[in-house]
Amino acid sequence: MKVVYNVLCMKLLQCNIQGRKHLDKINNLLELIVPDVVCLQEADEQIISILTAKGYKTKFLPIIKRQASEGLVDEGVVLAAKAMQNIREHYYYFPADGIALQNYARHRETTAHGYIIVDCFVDDIMYRVATTHFTWTARGDIASLEQRQDMGKLMAKLSVESPHILCGDFNIPRGFNPLYNDLVTQYIDTIPTHYTSSLDKNFHRMGNIASRSHLFTHFMVDYILAQAPYRAENVELIFGVSDHAAAVADIYRQ
Repeated sequence: MKVVYNVLCMKLLQCNIQGRKHLDKINNLLELIVPDVVCLQEADEQIISILTAKGYKTKFLPIIKRQASEGLVDEGVVLAAKAMQNIREHYYYFPADGIALQNYARHRETTAHGYIIVDCFVDDIMYRVATTHFTWTARGDIASLEQRQDMGKLMAKLSVESPHILCGDFNIPRGFNPLYNDLVTQYIDTIPTHYTSSLDKNFHRMGNIASRSHLFTHFMVDYILAQAPYRAENVELIFGVSDHAAAVADIYRQ
């Protein structure tokens, strides 16, 4: 039997926005793309205010604290849509002493990891969307013990959900980190294979370090992942907006 999809679709924007460093570029991108659903990582209340002013409902999940002009602020994952229901959040890792100021040397002690999952409505069609900022490791091509533990918990939690779209910054480079196989066992990776890295050399903190040049040629870590009955079309990465490229897609459901 031929699978028939709705003619209407959901425009999805996914991006790690690097805190407040690129808000003007992100705002311009929002105005250019006009997405129905927005998934962001490394986001705080300033981008939430921008989204709210544009008519989005938002859900925020803090995972870390960062220093800002007004003091320590929560930073984390945001999912935004014009209409949403059944809003849920889950931490699959939480530090024993709570989230704290980011410290790469003490990442496990300062940073939580979780996801938001929401039923988003576009033209009266429901799309279930989840977003996360997965566990960081200093060697992205090697799955750390923490990543393995967290992947098991994340997949276990999401496996009981109805079919959905999962997007975010996963810190798992396609073709290098073995945990990528865990993702594509459960999801379809919709990012075209001609994209080999989603990091932007012009904005990334390691962009001028010769020994890290591979990050900008072989480090695809930002994904829009789909399960049936969803499919993605017109998927592209947009560089020049943050230290990570934004991913944009038209999402259809059967």
